[in-house]
Amino acid sequence: MIFNISKNIIEELEWLVTRTKKSNMDWLDKSKAGFILPFKLLMSGYGVFMNPLGKFLLISIPTFYFYSLFVSSLPKPAGIFALYMFPMFLAIPLLTTIFSVPSAYCYDGIKLPLIMKVVEKIKEVNLMDKGSIELIKRNIEIFEKRVTAKLIALRALVVLMYTGWTYLNTQITSKLAMQKSLHESDVFFWGMTFTIVGFLYLAIESYSRANSQIFKSALLGCNEAEHILFCINEEVSSEDKKRKFEAVPS
Repeated sequence: MIFNISKNIIEELEWLVTRTKKSNMDWLDKSKAGFILPFKLLMSGYGVFMNPLGKFLLISIPTFYFYSLFVSSLPKPAGIFALYMFPMFLAIPLLTTIFSVPSAYCYDGIKLPLIMKVVEKIKEVNLMDKGSIELIKRNIEIFEKRVTAKLIALRALVVLMYTGWTYLNTQITSKLAMQKSLHESDVFFWGMTFTIVGFLYLAIESYSRANSQIFKSALLGCNEAEHILFCINEEVSSEDKKRKFEAVPS
């Protein structure tokens, strides 16, 4: 069935993305898929999500260091002015990170072994025809829509919690402005809510990147299988044309 093949492709990619090896025991693999793979999936997505931050730090830390040396060597009035100009220099690594070239981020952690695994799974079941591959792609797109719906719900939860944190922040700020004493519970809930919102945001975005790796690899793998099929058909067509041409009496 096309459904089972589409399902198997996604499951195989889950194991590959998380770099986890299957065992020969079905119950153990199911236990891994339920309890170990989710954490590994988050870590894989976290690596992809944090790539831009790594680039930003790689550029901004040397910039900050050399600019600090430059500022310290200036006389005091000029040094103070140069210090105020620092945000402009910090904008350089920020802009190169946010507006990086498409090839720096559009692959989203997709690697050739993931794509070739999809081709391998399609070859295994001997479904190297355009119609079947198109049906597999449609199934994968349906699966991806289900994951997208889940991500939308999770992001809505984060927005709701952030709204709550903003309300707490407003309450605390107004109390400080009126020089009122703060309850420990106010500060505790403010800090706890901020921590939970930040953690959830990182987890959801990491989860999103990992799922993108899986589904985009699956679709690109189907495209690769279609290309291989096209090349085979072209070769067969060329051979047929050659035989027919040779068969024409001179």
